[in-house]
Amino acid sequence: RPSAKAPPAAGKAEEDGDAKKETPSSELSEEQLVRLFNSLDEEEDGSIPKSRFINFVRHFMKVSKETVMTSEMVIKESKTLRRLEVGEVVEVLQGPVEETTVKLQRVNAKALQDGLQGWITLEGNQGTAFLAEGGNLFKVVTETILTEAFELDGSGAKDATRKLKDTTRKLKVGEIVEAREWARKEEKSGLMRMKCKCRSDGASGWVTTVGNQGTVFLEVL
Repeated sequence: RPSAKAPPAAGKAEEDGDAKKETPSSELSEEQLVRLFNSLDEEEDGSIPKSRFINFVRHFMKVSKETVMTSEMVIKESKTLRRLEVGEVVEVLQGPVEETTVKLQRVNAKALQDGLQGWITLEGNQGTAFLAEGGNLFKVVTETILTEAFELDGSGAKDATRKLKDTTRKLKVGEIVEAREWARKEEKSGLMRMKCKCRSDGASGWVTTVGNQGTVFLEVL
């Protein structure tokens, strides 16, 4: 008498079917890598400085309500370092971490205005938000110009060919730009200058954020 064959193991058909399916690759193709590199190489140098690459992974927040920066994570053990004004931008270095004694979320951050580092409460017990996501987008509030070189006299251009490209572009009130390198003082003029990229057309360059007489040209969104 012919022996009965054992039925196929449960799930066998599904396994065979699954085996035929290709697992989607998480790796970027060479073409995708080239496009990504070109989008980051805004100056077409053929390389991306470490400082510029790091900017893409930094976490920035803006002060949405006046608060304080303290020396320690635990509030009772802290001293106030200084007050933070609405509109200031901070870089989050650690956290959020729960301050268990008061049940508040706190972050360790650096104020970009003066480099001071300390702890800040994200949100109060009553739901008041002191910090909000963002801080790397700015709006032009006084018409100004975008230049290729950090120095306004063009001395920062690399060579004659680069100098030919050092044309200025007007930035009109209301335009939005994205910070690429944070503002620092140009010693010759006393102006605060920031590297940025325009949202409207992708143009990138240096712009004055605050004049030497205190005129504000860009404000954080």
